[in-house]
Amino acid sequence: MLASVPAGPDQPLWEAQERFLLAGRRLAPEEKLKRRQPPEDLWRRMARLALERRFPEADEAFLYKFHGLFYASSVEDAFMCRLRVAGGVLSAYQLSGIAELAQRHGHPMMQLTTRGNIQLRGINAGATLDVLRGLSELGIVTRGAGGDGVRNIRANPTAGFDRRELLDVSSLAREAQYRVLADRSLQALPRKFTLGFDGGGAVGALPETCDLGFRAVRVPAGRQVPAGIYFRLLLGGATSHGRLARDAGVVVAPEHALNVLEQVLGIYMEHGDRTNRRRARLLYLLESWGLERFLAELGRRLRERVPGPASVPPAPLLPLPLGACELPPPPEPWAHVGFHNQKPRGKSYVGIVARDGLLRVDQARGLAQLASEYGSGELRLTAQQNLLIPGLPDTQLHRVKEALAELGLEWTASTFRSGSLACTGTAGCPFAAADVKRRAEELVRHLEKLFRFEQPLTIRFSGCHHGCAEHGLADIGLLALRSEPGGRGGECYQLFLGGQTGEGSRLAREFASCVPAAEVPLVVQGVVESYFEQRHAQESFREFVGRLPAAELHASAARSSAARERALQDRGAQERGGQEPAAIDTGVRP
Repeated sequence: MLASVPAGPDQPLWEAQERFLLAGRRLAPEEKLKRRQPPEDLWRRMARLALERRFPEADEAFLYKFHGLFYASSVEDAFMCRLRVAGGVLSAYQLSGIAELAQRHGHPMMQLTTRGNIQLRGINAGATLDVLRGLSELGIVTRGAGGDGVRNIRANPTAGFDRRELLDVSSLAREAQYRVLADRSLQALPRKFTLGFDGGGAVGALPETCDLGFRAVRVPAGRQVPAGIYFRLLLGGATSHGRLARDAGVVVAPEHALNVLEQVLGIYMEHGDRTNRRRARLLYLLESWGLERFLAELGRRLRERVPGPASVPPAPLLPLPLGACELPPPPEPWAHVGFHNQKPRGKSYVGIVARDGLLRVDQARGLAQLASEYGSGELRLTAQQNLLIPGLPDTQLHRVKEALAELGLEWTASTFRSGSLACTGTAGCPFAAADVKRRAEELVRHLEKLFRFEQPLTIRFSGCHHGCAEHGLADIGLLALRSEPGGRGGECYQLFLGGQTGEGSRLAREFASCVPAAEVPLVVQGVVESYFEQRHAQESFREFVGRLPAAELHASAARSSAARERALQDRGAQERGGQEPAAIDTGVRP
């Protein structure tokens, strides 16, 4: 051990940093700050600032993120508090309590995020500890919800009651959170780390977007490993860096998944870049080392560092080609909205439509009551910015529908609305270039007026390069830019087409580099019309845009220009005449 490294809980962090210093490299400013003031030891300072009703200075604001508190004075002179909800599993009691805290200390509106958790906004400087204590009393933690560490852990929102899943992964998500938060060395990471467990359910967990993903598969008899349910190991996803996780070519038994997690975090903690934040994600370590070296080191650590009884040998990484596995069917695009049968028979779950991913506190209380009165007392948050209520008796679904209507909530929506989401945008993020929630709503309304489209279609708006809405995964993805090329000013968007999740996942390709905001509805309309005109039988939108070369797709959309203009003129005339414009029936059915 190096002489300059103190013994104690921060020893792993200091040792990792010393490797770079001894190599003659400079630590990133954030690394120096963590070295000077460990975020875990900030509570006394937070208590003093809360008592004085003061917000943190710039350096301290970075450390506050490790406790789930985000201060961005350029947006609002208040905190945003991000929760940790492992696997998206909430009790009715917890949701009701969160709503009470939001009403008492912040804005009476809760944000549902694309990582299956909740954010509270408008928290004043004097209320921070009241909120954190209140959440703790509800059994909810915020530690590690921001900053450099393992973020909220994804799992299938339907885990445990999904009729088609291979494996219930909800308990793994919870156990992973307990293990990470209990060991300070596993939080000493050079940058954020995302983790997902997918058991093959109808609503996916998007493990391909994560630094480390586990995807359940079935291995039949007669393969190189014993028959059973395993995880394929996925490594190096980071959609904000334009990467999806790659299959590592190995399977892991579910009982060994958490040991694999711990050793992957150990490698990343020790060798991840501490000098350049931009290259501090796991994917860059994988690119530097190569997959073979990384797997060799991971296998060595599993053999040498994982304790266990003699009857259970340390988990090896079992090489197995993807083609030797039976893959679960892809996620169902509409399984997060509406009523769906679940197990056991005679019960269903309902997916609630949350406009703009927002939920009023009175609606949250009402949903908690519904879950307690008719369901299992549990709710599930999804990556589609909505929530599910499971365990509803089929004989009571009519009462549930009535109660949802009284709350002003819906369980049905058009294809466009069901598949649309947007990040916070300028309303709550200092990095955002546009109010993307408003733009998403405008686009959805435009398309709903023109088309009756009953095939799944996803539309995602991201407000900045961080890509929190994961626009690269969508059929139609839009990324807000601060200005048009050449410095002419004006809000515009990069347009991407053809993203795909699940097996065979791929990021959407760029279709247009800068579409002025006012033209986005027209351009998207033209692409959708091109699909209607030229698709093959039963061809999905992403298959269509993947089949056509970019130049041909551009030309096809351009040929639809006159039709777009006529449609808009007809719509304007009908609206002036007090008539509802007729939608185009595409003839596309599920």
